[in-house]
Amino acid sequence: MPLDETSRRLAAEVAGVIGRALANGFLPAKPAKGACQWCDYRPVCGPHEETRTARKPRDRTDELDILRSFR
Repeated sequence: MPLDETSRRLAAEVAGVIGRALANGFLPAKPAKGACQWCDYRPVCGPHEETRTARKPRDRTDELDILRSFR
């Protein structure tokens, strides 16, 4: 990955999102649709994690969605 202006900006944004999540003590599980089917942690979370986490307030998980868009 080149260390250009775009990658530096995205890295700073990622660090900011993670820093805010740590400061707020809110590191939500929010699996993508179908992700639990293949996850090794399913015995820990249970079989209904996608349904349960879909009820989390959207305003508290928006930044996680932004991070996922950086593909």
